[in-house]
Amino acid sequence: MKKTSGFLYLLLILLASFKVNGQSREDLEQRRNDIIQKIDDTNELLKETAQNKKVILSDLVIIESQIANRKLLLEQVSEEIELIEKDILSHAFEQEEKQRKVDSLKLQYNKVLRAVYRQRALHNPILALLSSESVSQGLLRANVYYRLQEYVGDKLAYIKKEQALLESQIASMSQDKDQKRDALKRIAEQSAKLENEQARQNVMIASLQEDESLLRENLDKQRKDRERMNAEIETVLKSELKASKEISSTDSAFDQLRGNMTAPVRGGVITSKYGKQPHPTMKNITISNNGVDMRAPLNAEVMAVYEGKVVSVSQMSGFGVTVILEHGKYYTVYSRLGEAFVKKGDQVSKDQVLGRLEVKDDSSEFHFEIWKDNKTQNPQVWLSN
Repeated sequence: MKKTSGFLYLLLILLASFKVNGQSREDLEQRRNDIIQKIDDTNELLKETAQNKKVILSDLVIIESQIANRKLLLEQVSEEIELIEKDILSHAFEQEEKQRKVDSLKLQYNKVLRAVYRQRALHNPILALLSSESVSQGLLRANVYYRLQEYVGDKLAYIKKEQALLESQIASMSQDKDQKRDALKRIAEQSAKLENEQARQNVMIASLQEDESLLRENLDKQRKDRERMNAEIETVLKSELKASKEISSTDSAFDQLRGNMTAPVRGGVITSKYGKQPHPTMKNITISNNGVDMRAPLNAEVMAVYEGKVVSVSQMSGFGVTVILEHGKYYTVYSRLGEAFVKKGDQVSKDQVLGRLEVKDDSSEFHFEIWKDNKTQNPQVWLSN
């Protein structure tokens, strides 16, 4: 029976030490904090248009992002609870084993004390020496008594050490239980917020569908604006590409940004991805995008993703002020600025502020493109998460 109990104990300890999907509680906590930061960012963006009676399309995309992050957060907290429960189980068995060990040590200690008490010689080694038949016997007795006294002292110190470890296990288990209660509370809070956001999403969809005719008009206008913008960008690039360019160190350095590029605006959320994609609310409607659109904080500053030369600053229909930078064979396009702080011909450094976004419908939106020669690139492949 004892062997079976020991095997189960070992098995449970091993299970308790496993990590969920190879992650520790610290890893999950860090991921949870990252998701919360994203939710906080989208909350701030939604607050900006909260008083606006008109629902804008980017609000719907943001609330969808909010809901996705909220669900992800719930999954993270659930995984944390699973790990906490395993730790509780582990600490419970460790506590039980430690308690048995301390009880056994105390029992041994009490037996030794009783033996010492019966001898009574431990308290008076000189008397033991004088009552011996010979000096050597007396010295031997005295040495035994001193050794016994030292053993009793060591045993007591060891028991105190094990008792402290036991108390530590009890404290760890209590802390685990507190953390589990907090995690369950977070689950309840996040579930309630998720329900509210899903209800808000339904209201937004209904509002946008009521204005479908207006949406179609805006969509047609946006398509024409994009076509004009693409034509203007291609004109600028053709002008720059007339002179054949050798592959430079700039091209190689820019290549290194792939997957590590810092977004041109801070705190932004992508609301329209690169390439062809279904419209968020209208069925059978496909939209095309040569870059990405981001909802950004009001009047957000726009920064250069890399050092380069300003080859164009112009006002483009539907895209506000647009700045184009040249980085060897690569070009970056920054649109929907309200004002630009640079001019054509300027040399700019990485993270230099190029301008500030315009405000429209109580919100600021940003359009960003990357070109290599005369072909568009997917900015999401370049931008870091």
